[in-house]
Amino acid sequence: MGKIRRSNLGFYFKQNVVAVGGSNLELDMTTTNRHKVTLSEDITLTFVEPAPNADDSSVAGGVQIIFIQDSSPRTITFPDNVNHNGGTQATIPTASGARFYFTLIWDGDSRVWDAELGGADGYS
Repeated sequence: MGKIRRSNLGFYFKQNVVAVGGSNLELDMTTTNRHKVTLSEDITLTFVEPAPNADDSSVAGGVQIIFIQDSSPRTITFPDNVNHNGGTQATIPTASGARFYFTLIWDGDSRVWDAELGGADGYS
């Protein structure tokens, strides 16, 4: 899916636009670093995570997930290995059409994601 491209901003991958087709949503974090999800129901996320390198060195990186609320307020449950800034998941916008994103940083040594909410105040 993700052909690596180079721009003056660095490397990037094609955005993965996801249709929610049930309450469980799996995002493959090994194919792209940006996902866009329109919420149509409450979801529980799971991630396909980077495997350690063959030489046992750490793999690290960042991923951004953009969420868009539909006409009803929806909730998101993250995997247990996601650490939210401040210890608890931030309150997400619930207005119809609200757009927000989570930036996740993968720590390959401890195999956890550090997450922070962004864009909750007028991201478009």
